[in-house]
Amino acid sequence: MFFYQSGSGCSQRLKQADVPLTQVKVQTGHIPTSTPEATALDLIRYARRIGGLDRVLTVLQELGEVIEPGNLEEAAKSDSSLRLYGAWGNYGC
Repeated sequence: MFFYQSGSGCSQRLKQADVPLTQVKVQTGHIPTSTPEATALDLIRYARRIGGLDRVLTVLQELGEVIEPGNLEEAAKSDSSLRLYGAWGNYGC
């Protein structure tokens, strides 16, 4: 399970299925980690808590090399706490 802190300071549980995951190989096997796309969405969501958009943009520049646009769209759709997706719309692009 994954945890995050809500604005009220209470910890809330996220179901593992709510976060897009990828497997990373380590010495002892494989560990599940958040996909670059899900990480990018989290960075934007918590920009204030991690020092502002300047810091977020620094990390996003590096993540941009591995982020796939289709996967970013899927991560946004699967994020139940992300309400902006409807505002982005799908304009047939």
